[in-house]
Amino acid sequence: MKVQNNISRESYIDVARGLVILLVLIGHSEPPALIKTGIYGFHMPFFFILSGYLFDSNKWCRGDKAISQDALEGVYNTVFYSFLYKSDN
Repeated sequence: MKVQNNISRESYIDVARGLVILLVLIGHSEPPALIKTGIYGFHMPFFFILSGYLFDSNKWCRGDKAISQDALEGVYNTVFYSFLYKSDN
């Protein structure tokens, strides 16, 4: 089953993301400390910048009321699960 996508993709973004994912894998495989520090200092900012670059406000922003409703749902879920999994410590 082939799904056609009308969204144009920029291949250099996909290549960069793939390379940084490989760096994440290397970083989690216990490399020397200097390499690990370099990778950890780079990969998270890269993904934050990339997500900001690719963010489409028309797709995700539905208005103030919907956003506040989603935030309240998150608060309700957090409170519910904190009581459900309350530790005895």
